[in-house]
Amino acid sequence: MMCDKCNERAATVVITQIVGDKNIKLYLCEKCSSETEGLMREDHNSFEHFLSGLINVKSTNFKNDLLKCEKCGMTIESFRKNSKVGCANCYSTFNNYFESLIKRIHSNTEHTGKRPSKLDGEIKTIQRIDTLQNNLKKAIASEEYELAAQLRDEIRSLKQGGIL
Repeated sequence: MMCDKCNERAATVVITQIVGDKNIKLYLCEKCSSETEGLMREDHNSFEHFLSGLINVKSTNFKNDLLKCEKCGMTIESFRKNSKVGCANCYSTFNNYFESLIKRIHSNTEHTGKRPSKLDGEIKTIQRIDTLQNNLKKAIASEEYELAAQLRDEIRSLKQGGIL
């Protein structure tokens, strides 16, 4: 989970504030939490001001609470209730909300996959060999034998250089 204040570093501290019947959680990184600790010690009101500022920033980011999908009429509020979108157009209509939701849950909006990062080099080599083999077939089919020989040699060197 990313820091709610800076959105740059991973959150390591959770501050919970209970206001009336609402439970507000604030996720902060070490740097932002140390700044917040100073606010808490100096003045209780300034800390509340800090928290309310963050909450207001979050709510203004989602002015799309009033947005409706043009095709199905779905609102963000109905998505929050049943966790389902109405149609494919909802994804583009509520893109900002979904992006921040995914980032809050997964700390990133880009899927990196489940393979170990140490295999990336091998996978890239395998993909390169596949591409070269396809190009080799095309070169042979179009009778470009010099190009085909170069491609064949490159495929051999990649196979011998790796564990393939």
